Amino acid sequence: MYADDLAYLKPVSTGSDENELREDIQTLVNKYKEIALDLNSKKTKWMALSPGKRNHQLNLHIDGEEIERVDTFKYLGVDLDHKMCFKNHVARITTKCRQVIGALNRTVRKFAPRKVFEKLYQTTVEPIMNYAIETWYPSQVHLQTSVERVKRYAARLTTNNFTASYQDHLKTLNWKPICQLATERRATLMFKYHYGMREIPSEALARNTTRRFSARTGHELQYHLLNASSTTTLHSSANTMKRIWNAQPTTIATTRCPQAFRRLIQKQETYELLAKIVDVVRRTEIGL
Repeated sequence: MYADDLAYLKPVSTGSDENELREDIQTLVNKYKEIALDLNSKKTKWMALSPGKRNHQLNLHIDGEEIERVDTFKYLGVDLDHKMCFKNHVARITTKCRQVIGALNRTVRKFAPRKVFEKLYQTTVEPIMNYAIETWYPSQVHLQTSVERVKRYAARLTTNNFTASYQDHLKTLNWKPICQLATERRATLMFKYHYGMREIPSEALARNTTRRFSARTGHELQYHLLNASSTTTLHSSANTMKRIWNAQPTTIATTRCPQAFRRLIQKQETYELLAKIVDVVRRTEIGL
């Protein structure tokens, strides 16, 4: 339970799983009634999360009323979709951020010093872009580019230079690209999970490491990567976090101090090192 919202997840692949799901819903309804509450069927939605084309023929009910099935749902500020590609979330936040940047451009940039516009951008737009980015940052190239172009737009307005490359803007302003911030956030989350500072559902990440050591690409604390035919699954947030963790140098992965780890993972040379390893980090800022 988080605030007044309840999210329930269950793997369903067989008929018995479907029956268990219905029993769980009824159990939940009964628990609500025990504390004099009703589970509102009108506000309750269900969504089948599947990267493939499987069509789940499933009907769910609360006290005889059918629960509406949806393909997208906004939960805790993140737009979820049934394929977990987050294209709806990317579309929403990029549109919103461009609107805010445009408003700042019309009302502030033309009349205030550059630093004022930059500070307002960092305090009003960046939090929208970076909120929960470790969970939703997309794997599709066109979605990554769409996100990065918003920051490029802000960088051009801040520097009043519309011809320089995005990388040059980042160096001038001492900014980091969104893809680098996502990498740092995911590495930090994996660090906290590995050393018991943060709980993640056991189904998402297995605690048992493979203990496989490669002096060329990683360290002995590497995690097992899931094998799947689906690109969405292969490049899911959980798998990407494990790739980032596995690719880190031993000196970083074995650092137990959160502050020391954060300093190391936020270094530019660490980001460039991870980007050199195939399928770990894509430097979206290059070429923009």
